[in-house]
Amino acid sequence: MEKSVHEAVEAFLDHRRARRRSLRTIEQYRYLLEDLWLTWYCREDHHHPSELCAVTVEQFVAFFEYLANEHPNRRTHKPGLAPETINCAWRALRALWNFAGRRKWITEEQKDYFKDDEYIPRPAVDQRLRPALEDSVLQALLDACITFNDSEERTRNRALVLLLAESGARISEIASMTDEQTRIEERCGAIIGKGNRQEWIFWHNRANRALQTYLRVRGGKPGGAVFRRLGGCEGMRSDDIRRMLKMLARIAGVELPVGAPAHSFRHRFAHKAIDAGLDISQVAQLMRHRDHDTTYRYLRENRERLRGIRDKMDKEEGEEK
Repeated sequence: MEKSVHEAVEAFLDHRRARRRSLRTIEQYRYLLEDLWLTWYCREDHHHPSELCAVTVEQFVAFFEYLANEHPNRRTHKPGLAPETINCAWRALRALWNFAGRRKWITEEQKDYFKDDEYIPRPAVDQRLRPALEDSVLQALLDACITFNDSEERTRNRALVLLLAESGARISEIASMTDEQTRIEERCGAIIGKGNRQEWIFWHNRANRALQTYLRVRGGKPGGAVFRRLGGCEGMRSDDIRRMLKMLARIAGVELPVGAPAHSFRHRFAHKAIDAGLDISQVAQLMRHRDHDTTYRYLRENRERLRGIRDKMDKEEGEEK
């Protein structure tokens, strides 16, 4: 069955929606596949065929060269997108291509386009260390919460900051918390994680006390989202929480880590877990990582722990002598 490039992309997005991928994930796929790839591929001056089975490897290579050297960058106002964005586009197209291959919409030769990066080189992305939130910045954010006159806003912001710090949860996971799936007495709650999986997060007494205080003054009836927009039952979204954190940082006069301001809470949690002596497997379970390689990144970021491992090796070598 022949499919056009537009039909294939739409079918792929419908499939991801049916698999209950998050709205944020769907929107990212739509941007990468429609706004970037289809917009470039279907330009009149390119004269590319509309059938998916006619797409060539040379066209994909030309597309990625265009992204790297010509596509307008709204952040830098210069031509060329960041390697991270180009890498995301490569992975999105690989997912589309595998999807099309399983449905026999492309030829056997085409199936190999994204088999590895021999035909279509995968953009190199620097594996730079991303900073964790420092304790002093966390305290400054908590101090900024006190400045709000409205008790609901004041207690909500404090509970959010502490829950992010103590649970290691992603912002989207915190936004997914509901009254029905939160166990205050057990200091835990069920959240919707990556891949729409329901999993558990846990927190300590300080966050639990802050959460209890917020729930006593929270507006709206019990049931539904735990963290809400002020005065009602509408749950906060991920972007609401991000804006709240940036506002607290401005009030506190501190800078959140560049590149991953919200995710820095999660990095802090991982570093604390490693410092507490948990092994990589245990940290991976708390972080809800499928791949332990992701968890090892946090070990690489922890300079003092790496120094401790090296010092231990020196000590053992000295004993052997």
